[in-house]
Amino acid sequence: MPGIRPLIQENVWHALKTEEVFEKLETSEKGLTSGEVEERLSKYGANELEEERKLTKLKMLADQLKSPLVGVLVNETLDSALFNGHTNVILLQISERKNRLTLEIQNT
Repeated sequence: MPGIRPLIQENVWHALKTEEVFEKLETSEKGLTSGEVEERLSKYGANELEEERKLTKLKMLADQLKSPLVGVLVNETLDSALFNGHTNVILLQISERKNRLTLEIQNT
């Protein structure tokens, strides 16, 4: 619809008076005649929306995996499955050991 696009862009349709809209669109309160309809259909094409492409399940999954929150949830799930939820305990023990070693070095 290349012919109508400039009309849409250059006019603020909601601010125009009804008569101005009819004039700019070359129509009237009575509408278009059959001949005008055929002419405009051949010139601009049918007034139809393009059908939205459906998302495949794989594409939907890929889009969901892009989320940082999903990454955190997957990480926590793996942690729970592999380490039986004891990762925090292990990290605390490592930290505790490092702290004790640091204290021993400082005291000697």
